[in-house]
Amino acid sequence: MLKLTPAERSSLQDAADKLLRAIALDPDFSYARLELARIYRLQRRHDAALEQLEQIQRSALDPSDPAHAAAHFIR
Repeated sequence: MLKLTPAERSSLQDAADKLLRAIALDPDFSYARLELARIYRLQRRHDAALEQLEQIQRSALDPSDPAHAAAHFIR
């Protein structure tokens, strides 16, 4: 598994915080959830990543949305 430096961990957490703010403004922002899931996987927070992917699948208005497909594939 990929080892992250302290600076990389800090950058990932910064990005996660910004994505969480975006999701708070628009809970159906599937691309933000998808990126957040990717960050959580890098942070080895697999349950949190899975929760984001499942939320994309539950809330997708259009199953042909690329984020919905990606969530299904990554899951």
